[in-house]
Amino acid sequence: MIKTRNLFTVLLLLVMTNGFSQTITLEECKEWSHDVFPLFRSQKIYQSLLDKEQAVVHYDKYPSFVIKGQASYQSDVVSLDEPSPLFSFPEISKDQYQLFVEVNQSIYDGGVKQVKGEINILNDSICHLSFMMDLHRLDEKLEQTYCQLLLSQKQYQLHVEQLKTVARILDEVSAQVAQGKALRLQVNEIKVQQLVYEQKRDQALDQYQLLCRVMGVLSGKSIDISTASFQFPLILLSEETQTPNDIMMMNLQQQHFKEQAKLLSKSMMPTVQAFGKGGYGRPGLNFLDNSFAPYYYVGVGVSWRPFDWRNTKRKQSMQLDQVALLEVKKDQTTQLRDAHKVQLKGKIETLNHQLNKDQEIKELREAIKKDLKQQWELRTIPFSIYIDGVNNSLEAEIQKELHRIQKLETILSYNRYQKQS
Repeated sequence: MIKTRNLFTVLLLLVMTNGFSQTITLEECKEWSHDVFPLFRSQKIYQSLLDKEQAVVHYDKYPSFVIKGQASYQSDVVSLDEPSPLFSFPEISKDQYQLFVEVNQSIYDGGVKQVKGEINILNDSICHLSFMMDLHRLDEKLEQTYCQLLLSQKQYQLHVEQLKTVARILDEVSAQVAQGKALRLQVNEIKVQQLVYEQKRDQALDQYQLLCRVMGVLSGKSIDISTASFQFPLILLSEETQTPNDIMMMNLQQQHFKEQAKLLSKSMMPTVQAFGKGGYGRPGLNFLDNSFAPYYYVGVGVSWRPFDWRNTKRKQSMQLDQVALLEVKKDQTTQLRDAHKVQLKGKIETLNHQLNKDQEIKELREAIKKDLKQQWELRTIPFSIYIDGVNNSLEAEIQKELHRIQKLETILSYNRYQKQS
């Protein structure tokens, strides 16, 4: 296991230092993740649902046909108690049979079908926007993982560089011990420090491998950890503003409630319908004829419910109350977003100041390390003081990289709030 790790470490080091790497960018990771995003398959389903809903509304305009048949027996039929000298009344059968077709055609429905069609289109827009919001959440997760990858990649590189320095010193001191010019205690001190750096390197490597696997799951790509190198992206702070997705969603929901209120209003309008019935049976429409005969009738009907104890008005008012609640929620969401944007912008300014200081600290730590190195080579200071200087220089480099990646992550977050949050 240890030999395998050491071999992998050597390969990864060659990749990161000698250029034998597959450079991966943030935009590539996003494109890959979008290609395998499971909800993309739902787009076809949503489109199919919309097409079917629109077809239902469209074909609802066409006549409806119902075929019915029945056979019955009744205990009594129309008859005369006393015979009449003026006319004879035929005997009516108590068993009766009917086979007929009913046809209904809406002529005017008060605009109900039109409103239903508009609601279906709104539902499609809501589904599509919901999909885009899920996609942006995926982008957010991917950006966070990418930033963590950049940090672990840099930490690993820095620890490897420090291990090179310690290994070189160990060789020098070991040779001096063999010549009797140094104490073995110094060798042990250096070996301890070497083990500490190896431990930190391995921790960074484990984290790097884990994040590469996470990125592989999100992007749908098999990332070869021994050849992958993640590029630091150049992302500028965006001042371009767009209507955020959550505000757009609330706008659509408001429109949906308004259309529902309109639908309730249309349901109170008069409706006009043509109808017809044709069939064959005994008796037909002439109940005095006891033989089987065809028959039909057609007509036009009007239906209107002018009064329902104001229940429709109450339901409309409930829908409009939902619109008002969403308006309040939009204001609250906008206020919180603006506050968060101010906070993010302030964080970016703070990180810029910290990065300026980080550069100064790094340069000073590097200069101190060089001075301590010279003193250590002259053996005017103990190894522990020199290695403290090396550690301080390493920490300064890691701190600078941490702030650099935090700034990148904050800019990405700010841009999301500007365009699509």
